[in-house]
Amino acid sequence: LRLLDAGGAEVPCQASPLSRYADGSLRAVLLVFLSPLLKDNPRPYTVEFGPGVSRKAAPAAPVKVAEAKGAVTVDTGVLQLRLGGDSGLLSGVAAGGREILRGGLCPFVQEAGQQGLLSSARVEVTVEERGPLRAVVLVKGRFGPSAASGSGDPAPGAHGWQARVHAYAGTGLVRVQHTVLGQDGKKPLELAGWGL
Repeated sequence: LRLLDAGGAEVPCQASPLSRYADGSLRAVLLVFLSPLLKDNPRPYTVEFGPGVSRKAAPAAPVKVAEAKGAVTVDTGVLQLRLGGDSGLLSGVAAGGREILRGGLCPFVQEAGQQGLLSSARVEVTVEERGPLRAVVLVKGRFGPSAASGSGDPAPGAHGWQARVHAYAGTGLVRVQHTVLGQDGKKPLELAGWGL
């Protein structure tokens, strides 16, 4: 399938099948593309599909993903993110060749009436999508008192968290979906504070 703008020009897009019919044909597709936001003048788009239809348009600079030593680096052409490694969720950010964050960014949570808990620096990193228009990286970790004390390991049964980081080719746009998980599903989590 391919995406066309109002003038019939093909628009770069990334298609991910969500479900299929029994014969293997597509039933639902997630279509990712970048479009200018025009509040007073919305732009119509057309999806073409079927035999003989192929996608040719590609982003000028596709998003790049590299994995090394438990970390993932995502380069959008504008922004470079280093996720995971030994520094928690986000261990580095650069823009225009200039480093703007180094040393790590870890989620923080505080339960009602309790001391705040930092995330362990040890995280699990999984690349879910590799582009060409969007990369999605899942980072999972746990909170715990021992993380705040510097040992790097959360206490057994500590609350978990996960963050899905979406980065888009040719932009500095990053979307983070952050979820705090209850203590191994045993009790609800009543938060007094949350942050990065």
